[in-house]
Amino acid sequence: MSAPKFSGDSDVRREIQTILGYYELSMWDEALAEAAEAEAKIGPRFEFDELRLAILQEARRWGEMRVVGERCARREPTRPAWFIGWAYALRREQSITAARKVLELALSLHPKEALIPFNLACYAAQTDRLTEAQAFLEQAVALDPRLRKQAEADPDLAPLRGEKKPAKTTPKTKAKAKEKPPGKGAPKGPPGTPPIHETHEPAEDSPQRKQESEETFLASSLSSPLSISKPEGRKSEGVSPLAEALYAVTRKLIEGDSTARALALHALVESKAEALLVAMLALEEPGIAPLAMRGLWECWLNEEGAAARTEIERGMTRLDKADYPGAEEVFARLISAFPAWAEPVNKLATVCYLEKRYEESLALCRQVVRMKVDHFGAWQGMSLCAIQLSQWDAALDAARQSLRLQPQNAAHRELVRSLEKKVGGDSADPSI
Repeated sequence: MSAPKFSGDSDVRREIQTILGYYELSMWDEALAEAAEAEAKIGPRFEFDELRLAILQEARRWGEMRVVGERCARREPTRPAWFIGWAYALRREQSITAARKVLELALSLHPKEALIPFNLACYAAQTDRLTEAQAFLEQAVALDPRLRKQAEADPDLAPLRGEKKPAKTTPKTKAKAKEKPPGKGAPKGPPGTPPIHETHEPAEDSPQRKQESEETFLASSLSSPLSISKPEGRKSEGVSPLAEALYAVTRKLIEGDSTARALALHALVESKAEALLVAMLALEEPGIAPLAMRGLWECWLNEEGAAARTEIERGMTRLDKADYPGAEEVFARLISAFPAWAEPVNKLATVCYLEKRYEESLALCRQVVRMKVDHFGAWQGMSLCAIQLSQWDAALDAARQSLRLQPQNAAHRELVRSLEKKVGGDSADPSI
């Protein structure tokens, strides 16, 4: 472990040296008590929290370490190490599934921090999602080529190398471990930020934890910074934890600052809260509709996992470069592999439209809205195709659907008005 970069303040350094003394003697409680006392005298310092994480890690007190890591990550989301420490503890206390969600959130906030996708590659390899693991590993190595060498020896990545997973800890070996408290003997080095990745022992997902629902995780993980006071008179009786959490997240997305909005948007995407995001398209608050659109695109692109996301982005890159045959090949392959996934169908519709194959594009757009009735992009594409084919009634119907989903969009409103004049129809909506 690397040592934290401590301040030059003599009082701070003195307190840190005292804490380190207890740490090196494996006197965990005394070290933690000293950190609390130092904080009471000097005030909160990130160095004290780094020390707490290192102490709790050596003591294998995963629940306490998780609490510290989560608190620090929510208080100071600009520091990636907090998320790594939080996930490190959460994996051991609960499951890889829970830890992965934390690092997926971290990746959305810190896309250039190589250690985050490296850890996600480890998690994916340990849960036999090898294609996803390879994609995350490639992302990590692209950000930091030094990680390639580390990947060659990392035990968590053994399945990716075609090797067997390390044996899981058994109750017998657990008992032996308890006989000798972790950290006894020569310490690993000065405490600091948590280990950069997960090694040594695969997490043991108990049956109870394997049954842990997405709802429970969302409700438990979206705590103080994302929760707000409920409107006066709002009753919570009979409301599920998921509903409460989603309510809090939605309000924070509307009312929060940029960091809180990023966290809230990620939480809605992770919970696949498409209905909420669709509803938010219609809100008048400045900046909310574009955020909701971004969230929906993320939901739709992520539906089949990280490896599929990488592949569809490869097709989108070809599309951006006007390599329409190459893009079509990618999207067609994804449609074959994932017949229930709407987004490659939508992207193929875009290819057809750009190649002026309007009838094919229109048919594909209709296929998309049969799969996802609120897909605003497909409704817009349908109206554009119908206009090219002079199918004015169909164009108006599709344009009205686009306006239904995005009533604040001036371009949609103007298109509806133009098409109504074209077909000579009256709007059923007096506001149009």
